[in-house]
Amino acid sequence: MDLQAAGFPRERGRFCFSGVTYLTRPSTRLHSVRARNQNPPVLGTITQRYMQLPIELLTEMTGSLRRPAQPRPFPMRLWSDIQQQGWAYLSQVEDLVLAMDDRLYNLRLADLADAASYPPRPMRNRPRFKNADCYSMPMMEAADVAGFCIFLEELGFAVDPAPMAESLYEQVSAKPFLTQGQGDVYCYRAMRHKHKRMLQARESVDTAPVQLEWRSVAGHRYQCLERDGQVTLLTIRGPRWRQPLRVEVACAGCGITYTRGDPEAARNHRTAHAQALRLLEPQPSARMREKLRLGIEGERVDVNAPLWMHREVAARAVRFKRDFGYDFVQWPSISTRARLDSRWVGYLFADAAGAIDGACAFHHDQGQWSLHWAWVRPERRRHGLLAARWPHFLDRFGDFWIEHPLSDAMLEFITQHATPMQRQMIRELYPDGSPIENPKN
Repeated sequence: MDLQAAGFPRERGRFCFSGVTYLTRPSTRLHSVRARNQNPPVLGTITQRYMQLPIELLTEMTGSLRRPAQPRPFPMRLWSDIQQQGWAYLSQVEDLVLAMDDRLYNLRLADLADAASYPPRPMRNRPRFKNADCYSMPMMEAADVAGFCIFLEELGFAVDPAPMAESLYEQVSAKPFLTQGQGDVYCYRAMRHKHKRMLQARESVDTAPVQLEWRSVAGHRYQCLERDGQVTLLTIRGPRWRQPLRVEVACAGCGITYTRGDPEAARNHRTAHAQALRLLEPQPSARMREKLRLGIEGERVDVNAPLWMHREVAARAVRFKRDFGYDFVQWPSISTRARLDSRWVGYLFADAAGAIDGACAFHHDQGQWSLHWAWVRPERRRHGLLAARWPHFLDRFGDFWIEHPLSDAMLEFITQHATPMQRQMIRELYPDGSPIENPKN
């Protein structure tokens, strides 16, 4: 299946999906939520979702959706029981949805709920005696029941989750972190009937496809691919679904890639952009200017340095990690500093006005100091900031090791400034030829 042609964006050579398990409550209910899911059968943005189903279940469900629905009243008593206890047995969930749409009869609802990321969890009654034997039963949380009903409505079944979402909204909206079901409840009023679902069969059938299209009375639009009588792909567009005008763009100012047209992504980009500009266009700092009265020693960041200096080094360590694609940040966390980790020493590179143009970090291990990284903002590179401090570093840390791998700019710098001992250590690491002896042109 051509997912890009189907409307899903491609990012850096891979299809860019967003998991639907919510990690934080969105500031707006119109954004795409990116999250990690250990078992992600449901992928996509908040308006477009892609998932896989067993081919038999997909075929049976498609057949049910092609039959007309019989409107029925909402089973308030069944839902009130579930809401009161906070959990529902699978039999209660089946009774609830079948009371609204009998087309769901004989469908494997437990398998469908599990595939849609509303899996039942083993629950047990609180025992009277703590040493008594206990037995658990699969149950669904009330918010997951509501989320599952929202999912069924998105598919086109005559299920009305509005009373469930309304009764849970106040409780859910106060939470900073949301499960998938809670997130669906939180976004329901704003996003009802605005979804596009793509359901693909897990198994493949090697026969010519037959395409079918139809529209439900409620306004859902369906496109179906059948192969040898079995449904391999079903696309469902809600009555109010529109193609979102969202484009992946890279900000020229901060270098961050975000989704234009996504209000939450735009909000996050503004925050990240401001943080990036603090490093790329630093402003003079009176505190840093006061430290510079001590010379280069005033730029030193060790266990005795104030917390704000540790934060400045940590911010540039994060930027270094991102710019060069490393796996972890090479600077201890603020909580580690509280334990007085004297193995790390950093330096801030500041000009006379107190604007911080860069930083570096040294680490002590097994009796040897090593320079782990050095980062200078682009406009101040090749201006001698590291070279001006190099003699001081050699005096403080001796013939320290220079951590590898080395960028081309760092290789050029070491070729000019490394001590004979540092050159020898690098030669031992490269028996086939040291890069500083044969620098790149």
